[in-house]
Amino acid sequence: MIPLPESVRLTVREASEFQDASLLKRAYEDVLFSLKGPPDERVGRDILVLCAEAALKVGATAIAADVLEIYFLEANKFWTDDANIGQVELKDQFVCRALYARALVRSEAAKGLKGEALVVGVGDALKGLLEGLAMALSDQRYMFLVYDASVHYWSISRPLQKPGTRKYLVEASTAITQALQKVSGHEEWKTHNLRLHALCLSDGGKIDDAIKTASDAYELCKTSAPCLVPLLVRLKSHISSLSGKKDTAGEGVEG
Repeated sequence: MIPLPESVRLTVREASEFQDASLLKRAYEDVLFSLKGPPDERVGRDILVLCAEAALKVGATAIAADVLEIYFLEANKFWTDDANIGQVELKDQFVCRALYARALVRSEAAKGLKGEALVVGVGDALKGLLEGLAMALSDQRYMFLVYDASVHYWSISRPLQKPGTRKYLVEASTAITQALQKVSGHEEWKTHNLRLHALCLSDGGKIDDAIKTASDAYELCKTSAPCLVPLLVRLKSHISSLSGKKDTAGEGVEG
């Protein structure tokens, strides 16, 4: 007979692969059951994170929030012996992934909000995402999670990716674009992120920085994603017009 933790792991994997909400609910119930049992039947912290990620995939945000709460309670436990007491310090990829997942849960909670409440809600989610990103950047073993952070960033920040609210994304877009420079490849994706960053800087009144970022995106896409050249030429011209400067870098480029 398969041990309960391994059985839960398999169920979570299937629920995620087939995006099956009923399988996910069963896995969640098994998780809760296992946590009431003896140590050898308790699921590990990694399974809690995998369950949260699967729950987000099938739209079960409440389940994701609950297992993440359990995860962070488990992660913040204290150890003690006859003479000392201390807090368990976790540093692995699942801590980073748990922070990402919690950011996505917060992002879901911000949906439907408007005005200042939306800005605060999205900002809270992005703060959690950047916490996870900082951990990913702290260890070469977790660099593969930097790309994941950039994907989550686009999802979380989308409600503010509009004129007038992009300025609230400057801090996060700065962190994401700088982090992506440390990852090899993904040149077209980096170009898209630089383009968004330029728009955020422009919206925040940082026109010179926006022009430089748009120029960096233009130079990057010339060889890696030529299909984006016309888009970047228009972006550079638009931002330059805001400063009263004439942009000539894109002249002669057909699009």
